[in-house]
Amino acid sequence: MLPINLMCLALHVNSWFLITDIEHLIKPRIKSKVKYEGNFKGYNGLIVPTKIPKHAVVSTETIESTRMHFFLHDEERFRNCVWDGEVSYGDKKDIVTSVVKWLNQTDYSIEHLLYDYEDGSVFTEVIEELDLGPLF
Repeated sequence: MLPINLMCLALHVNSWFLITDIEHLIKPRIKSKVKYEGNFKGYNGLIVPTKIPKHAVVSTETIESTRMHFFLHDEERFRNCVWDGEVSYGDKKDIVTSVVKWLNQTDYSIEHLLYDYEDGSVFTEVIEELDLGPLF
């Protein structure tokens, strides 16, 4: 019985939803809109994502935690990660590994275009470690 319980502690349940169906769960977890200001090759302005995701992969941690993490997806690639609270880099890798393994079994893309450097690094490392092919 103990080995089964230990397996469940690391289990992540992943599901695919339309954002409009779970918007009420995502909004309270969004810290701020994604935007970067600065001077880029002579252009001083604001960079914002232009593709609006319509879907989200929800990863739910089970047993010891009831946290839900949302990965916004536009059917071409991941566009944003919405983490439930503070999540360490190692925990992000575990969660993203679960999401990528699960999504790789579907017809949806596991590519990403994330504006958060740490989230992008996590996805890049996970895809490389799982040896799922070239990123670009």
